[in-house]
Amino acid sequence: MIEIHKGGNIIVRYEHTDENNRNFLLLCDELILLFDQIIGDKEKDIDQKRFTKTNNIQDVIIAYEDNLLAGCVSFRKYDAESAEMKRLYVKKIYRKKGIAYTLIKMIEKSAKDKGYKYMVLETGESLEKAMSLYQKMGYTIIDNLGTYGGMGSSLLMKKKL
Repeated sequence: MIEIHKGGNIIVRYEHTDENNRNFLLLCDELILLFDQIIGDKEKDIDQKRFTKTNNIQDVIIAYEDNLLAGCVSFRKYDAESAEMKRLYVKKIYRKKGIAYTLIKMIEKSAKDKGYKYMVLETGESLEKAMSLYQKMGYTIIDNLGTYGGMGSSLLMKKKL
């Protein structure tokens, strides 16, 4: 399914796809490189790469501006009631255009349509702009449990859908 959104002077096309989409995998590779730049520490880098794999993804949305890759988001099952947002990424040249906000809204709707009551996400303390966006969109910090327990700079956030 493809959706077109017009905002200001831009037209962004959003494509619903799956975890095997070549463009999604390219964007995931870029995201890992970005984490390498931000995190830097090899131990944290290993942990981050472990959690950026594309296993068990249930839905993927890719954003294109002028048919160029702009960003992506996905989710997978976290528990019986919660979906976990994964790989939210917008290329630097496309930021501050509302693309991340739209991707989040679209993936939340997709998860809700599939019966999930909550969306959780993992982020890092060093990702201040991302945390600010999540908080503006209603996400709150919760205890790091399960997969993310014990990861020092990792923060888990949750929102009722």
